[in-house]
Amino acid sequence: MIHFCLFSWFTLFTFISDDPKEILQPFLDKLGQPEEQVRIAWFGDSGIEADLITQTIRDSLQKWHGGKGVGYMPVLSRAPGYRKTITHKFSTNWLWESLEPAAAYKRNPGISGHGFYSYRYATSKQEAPWALFRANNTSPRIDSFPQVRLFYGKNRYGSLNAKVNFSVDSISGEVRLHDTLLVNDLLLYENPTKQIRISAQIPPEIPLYGLSMESKEGVLLDNFSLRGLDGPRLTKIPVNMLAGFQEKLKYDLIVFQFGLNVLGPTQTDYRYFEVKILKLIQHFQQAFPGVPILIIGPPDKCNGPAGAKYSNPGLPYLTASMQKAAKQGNAAFFSLAEAMGGPGSMKRWVEKERPALAAGDYTHFTFAGAEKAAHLILPLFQK
Repeated sequence: MIHFCLFSWFTLFTFISDDPKEILQPFLDKLGQPEEQVRIAWFGDSGIEADLITQTIRDSLQKWHGGKGVGYMPVLSRAPGYRKTITHKFSTNWLWESLEPAAAYKRNPGISGHGFYSYRYATSKQEAPWALFRANNTSPRIDSFPQVRLFYGKNRYGSLNAKVNFSVDSISGEVRLHDTLLVNDLLLYENPTKQIRISAQIPPEIPLYGLSMESKEGVLLDNFSLRGLDGPRLTKIPVNMLAGFQEKLKYDLIVFQFGLNVLGPTQTDYRYFEVKILKLIQHFQQAFPGVPILIIGPPDKCNGPAGAKYSNPGLPYLTASMQKAAKQGNAAFFSLAEAMGGPGSMKRWVEKERPALAAGDYTHFTFAGAEKAAHLILPLFQK
């Protein structure tokens, strides 16, 4: 089995060694235009939760090409206390609908895979569900919010009582949510600030999606992590919903990073997944015409009992299926497992590296490991 696994990785390496920069070239060309805003949508599973990997990519690209701000943030988020790039707090009286496998959804989710609703109309600010966003000082490029935009869904019944209250430093205000498009945006605050708090006095049928803390130029990278994501589940976000967000956010690159939630302990046939990934690519190409797509394969992952860990034998097959789908769909592909060092690399990252680069589940990166993984990916974005 070991020799077969190594042979598979050798064959895979030959297959994936094509330079993905040809497909990424339109994005790379725009990076060189300092007056332009360049925006990346980065979708992934728990491997990028809490801005892991993406925080390093964002900071490096903003350092090289300008730009400021953490970008798009859902109204609520998983493990908010774990994220270093922003302080995020919120009340418990929101109705949270999500594409996450463990959650339930009844209505169309927004671009992050989430939609946030009020259980009932709050007659006062004190009763209204709220969320707070505060800039952190982990980098000078995210230590304030240059401007803040709010994204929300259709005011289906034209309610005049739909409003969002906001407070910035000592300034308070409110905006009315009158618009009837599928995706709407409002500029909440157009001056630099360290913090913003919102509360929603809205009927239960109007969704709030998120806020964007952004500069008007330079690089912005939006982290869209969904815990338990397999990847193809993103096709449940309707094309017209994605296109509505594209009209407002104007993405220049779409990144998909997933695969670990599909990987079985012994499975080696992932042809079904190849078909699903191709459909995912086509779904997003329909919503984001002309925007390059990059697929990042999963990292190495170990099976077996403590003291006898070995690389998952199905990983080369899953990676190859994802790469084949990317090739068929004219998307770029990058193997994170191969960049880590191939079979056995996750075992080394857990057991040999200090500080440890991955957790004891031999699956997820530590903060140090996520930073190293990001630096393995970053050369893709350098001319």
